[in-house]
Amino acid sequence: MSVVMLGARRLGLIDRQPPEEITQQVSDRTGSPIRGLPLRIAATVAHLAFGAVGGMVFASLLRLTGPVGSPVRLAVTYGLSIWFVSYRHALPAWGLVRSDREAGVTRDVVMLAAHVVYGLVLGRLLRPRGWAGVPRSRGHRA
Repeated sequence: MSVVMLGARRLGLIDRQPPEEITQQVSDRTGSPIRGLPLRIAATVAHLAFGAVGGMVFASLLRLTGPVGSPVRLAVTYGLSIWFVSYRHALPAWGLVRSDREAGVTRDVVMLAAHVVYGLVLGRLLRPRGWAGVPRSRGHRA
């Protein structure tokens, strides 16, 4: 995800990375505003932590449901669901990111692509051991 966002930023497709925007808003609201390198570090750590927790939630759900379909396709759908709930609803409603009207359609396209990459990586990480650590039976191909 970060590679997609960094590339988009360097190409001028987005003016700032959404994790930095969110982290800055949160730090401002807590009365401890941060900027510059500390903001970038905090945003990176928060974003990686959110992604890791999201991956654990996905893997846990799969352990509960068992193998159903392609792990990669489901993980991409999961990643897109995170984008939809976060960027279309929760984050703008909480004032943590600019609305899609303010940020422009390009941010949506970049973040959609980033969340597809998240899902692809998540699905591939789960695939070697089968579904969320559930061993594959012999001869089974996912």
